[in-house]
Amino acid sequence: MGWTMDESELEALGRAGVNGMESSLPVGWTMDVSELEVLGRAGVSGMESSLSVEWKLDESELEALGRAGVSGMKSSLPVGWTVDESELEALGRAGVSGMESSLPVGWTMDESELEALGRAGVSRMKKYLPIMLDVEGRRVVIVGGGAVAARKAGPLLEAGAELVVISPSLSGTLAAMADEGRLQWISRPYAPGDLQGAVLVYAASDNRAVNEAVAAEARQLGLPVNVASHAEAGTFITPGVLRRGRLTVAVSTSGAGPSAAADITQQIAGLLGEEYEPYLDFLHELRTAIKQLEPAAENRSRLLRRLGKLDVLNELRQGTFIPWTAEEIEAWVARNREE
Repeated sequence: MGWTMDESELEALGRAGVNGMESSLPVGWTMDVSELEVLGRAGVSGMESSLSVEWKLDESELEALGRAGVSGMKSSLPVGWTVDESELEALGRAGVSGMESSLPVGWTMDESELEALGRAGVSRMKKYLPIMLDVEGRRVVIVGGGAVAARKAGPLLEAGAELVVISPSLSGTLAAMADEGRLQWISRPYAPGDLQGAVLVYAASDNRAVNEAVAAEARQLGLPVNVASHAEAGTFITPGVLRRGRLTVAVSTSGAGPSAAADITQQIAGLLGEEYEPYLDFLHELRTAIKQLEPAAENRSRLLRRLGKLDVLNELRQGTFIPWTAEEIEAWVARNREE
């Protein structure tokens, strides 16, 4: 209501191919002929969100939106939101998500703009760094003794961590691990100072305030911390994991949901069968032998390339693979040493 267009604007709107607009356009949103023409080049049609009062675009801004492929935006844009080139560039750095269109790289935003984005339903997607961490023989602390803590403990023990669990009580699974001497149980609530000497921390109690206190101490000590009750309070999350001997595949949905990560991990398990464990053991054995038997770097590189071409994986799938003896490995290296 209140949006007026003169004849030249209507003609330009037609040339722009704008049609099927499903929302009421706001009071005070003005466009001249050049803006309407650029809007058409941006492919704007069927806009489903209300544009904000006094949201004005100049030609360069509309062209930038066109380059961004903005069309059918489903989130409300905040009042007074203007877009210049530096802001558009900074949007990519901010990792803004929750809009159907791809926005360009680099859009910087001040605090008020970030708050407006939050009101508009636009959220940031964290980009985590995948890393394989060696914790064998290293002190890892879990605060909490329930089912969540037990799920964290299993992979840590498998990786050889020196595990310490701090909790007044333990679940049956954790209690059995403690009885077997696989972990150290400190039978009391968490207290400041409990994280000294750790390399990794898990806040996995059923008390949010306790988890936040654990996270605060971990940050103060510069320790990576996972917070089970609300991941955003921590500095890392734990992915879904598929293991096939030497092969480890980690799956993360960046907080979209552990059940989705579990489903995706299960799908990958169907693609990467049990044959990958003996296959990678075979590759490791030959790679080690090549390094021991061949001192020349050029020949080693040639042998390693030929190793990758062996059809061992299919033989394992068909059940026809026969493990090589040490003599057969040496003979293969001798045969393939030269071009």
